[in-house]
Amino acid sequence: SKGRALAAHLDHGDWLVTEETCDAIADNDCDGMPDLRADDADCAATLGAGASCMAGICVPPTAETPIGTITADILRGGTPPGSDRGVESAAGNLVADAQLWATSSNGAQVAFMNPGGVRSDLTYAESAGEGDGVVTYGEASSFQPFGNTLLTFPMTGAQIVLVLEEQCQPLGSSRPFLHLGVSDGFTYDLAKTIVAGDCTSVTVNNVKLNGDDLDLVATYLVTVNSFIAAGGDNFGTFATIDPSTMLVGDSNDLGALVNYLGTFSPVAPQSTDRVNELP
Repeated sequence: SKGRALAAHLDHGDWLVTEETCDAIADNDCDGMPDLRADDADCAATLGAGASCMAGICVPPTAETPIGTITADILRGGTPPGSDRGVESAAGNLVADAQLWATSSNGAQVAFMNPGGVRSDLTYAESAGEGDGVVTYGEASSFQPFGNTLLTFPMTGAQIVLVLEEQCQPLGSSRPFLHLGVSDGFTYDLAKTIVAGDCTSVTVNNVKLNGDDLDLVATYLVTVNSFIAAGGDNFGTFATIDPSTMLVGDSNDLGALVNYLGTFSPVAPQSTDRVNELP
C-alpha cells in the first residue's frame, strides 16, 4: 500500500517500491509524502555514509561498508546477550542516545528504546575481515533491522512515569518486564517484583532529567520509534498522544544509529547505571 501511494503521488503508475526505498526517499517539498528529488546528501543523512542516490532513489551502503568503530562489545541484556529483555543494557542505551541525537532538531529532550527492537550485538572482534572494532553497515542493519520512523512528541512528566511503569508487562505476557533503553541524562530508581514469571508490582521514583527532578505537570519532548509510539509492547500511554503533535525525524532508526556511529566513533559501550534498580 505504501508503494501504491508513492506511485500515485509521483504519477508513475504501477511502480513497485520497497518499504526500505520508500522510507529512504526525502520529502523535499514538505508535503508529507516522500518524493524523487533526493540527492546524495539526503541519502547520506538518511542512511549514513556510503549511501547514494540513483534516479532519485536512495541506495544503502553495501553490507561491508564500514560506518564507525567501537572500543568494546556493546551487548544486549542477559547471559548470553539478548536472553533477558528485563534488564538495562548498553545496546538499548546506545540506540536511545542515537535517537535523541538524531532528533535534536525537533527539540527532543529524552529518548526511549524497546529492548525487542535490538536484535543482535555489536562485537569488537572482527567477523569478516573488517578489522577489530569496526562496525559495518551490515552489522548495524542486523543490530537494528526494522527501519522504524522516529517520532518526537510532547508528554507530561506524569505520562513519562506511566510509560516507565508499563515496563511491567501484563500478567501472562511472554516476558514479565521489558526494560526500556534510556538516553544519557535521564535517570530513575526502579523496584519491581517478579513472581512465577509475572511482574506483580513496579515502583518508579526519583526520576531526573539532566540532574533536575522530573516535573509531573511540565511538558517534555520525547523521541521513540513508530512501533512503540503506536502502543507496541504494551506501552499504551504512547498511543494516547495526539498524532497531530508528533514530529517526524530526519532519518529512520537505522539511519540514526549509522550516523551516530559515524559521527562519534570510536564509541564506548554506554553505561548501564542510568536506572538504579532497588532490591
